Amino acid sequence: MKNWMWMVAGLSLLVACDSKPPEEELIQSLRQNLDSQNWEGGIEAGKTLLQHYPKNADGYNMLGVAYLNQEEIYKADSVFSKAIVLDTTNYKYLYNRGNARRAIAMKTREPRDFLIALDDYSKARDLQPNIADIYINRAVMLNQLASPQTALEDLKFAISLDDDNPLAYFQLGLTYSNLSEEDSLAVADEAVAAQFIDSAMTNLEKAHELDENWGSATFWLAMMSIKEGNMDKACELWTKAKEQGIEQADINLHLNCDGYADDHTEEEVEAMIAEATEKAEGEEHFMGDGHMH
Repeated sequence: MKNWMWMVAGLSLLVACDSKPPEEELIQSLRQNLDSQNWEGGIEAGKTLLQHYPKNADGYNMLGVAYLNQEEIYKADSVFSKAIVLDTTNYKYLYNRGNARRAIAMKTREPRDFLIALDDYSKARDLQPNIADIYINRAVMLNQLASPQTALEDLKFAISLDDDNPLAYFQLGLTYSNLSEEDSLAVADEAVAAQFIDSAMTNLEKAHELDENWGSATFWLAMMSIKEGNMDKACELWTKAKEQGIEQADINLHLNCDGYADDHTEEEVEAMIAEATEKAEGEEHFMGDGHMH
């Protein structure tokens, strides 16, 4: 009798050791970490979920979002790929992997990497053709690959889907600005170049109108003001952009705006320029929702 009781107790212990937390509870914990932008907690919660439930595609996707926000871009690419293997029909997984591969491309500056990111955005678009942010991010890659005309088409379609999206107008403005500087027969016509500048200004003004506190929109609106020959307006906008945290605006004020009072020596300005250039080469700021989870 005693031996039988010990066997029952042993079986109960084995069952207890073999038990694992409910999948839904682990998913909820992971999601809460992402919603509160606790990326380190999200990584730990994601690893725990996938340790117990290694075929949970959403788990890999959410873990990738956490990695991406921690700038662990290669790990993000890897786990987004695992999500896609488990479910090839979810556009969010492809969109998010596109964001990871976009970050990789901005780091390597290799055309091949931009093409890989573009392919993910294109596949996400094919699965879900009515999400404005997919077209915006696709357009960013197209511009990097010197395809501004196709980028224009994507951005105009993005605006048709969401006409209050400042990101779409911002990128459309930058695309027109780039076109105004192209060394081509079309832009050799000053009237065409002026039309591109007008379109750039119109769209950047719209982006600024929709989000007046967005420093990048303020800064580039100042840059377009120079093309229009309005330095006073540019200096006014750079001053605002500086207040909004754009370091490059401080440099432009120092170099271009007469009477601008600051506390920087020439050596300090040179150091600021070098630092800003290094950051511009190494940073990537996502357009649109990079947190689809």
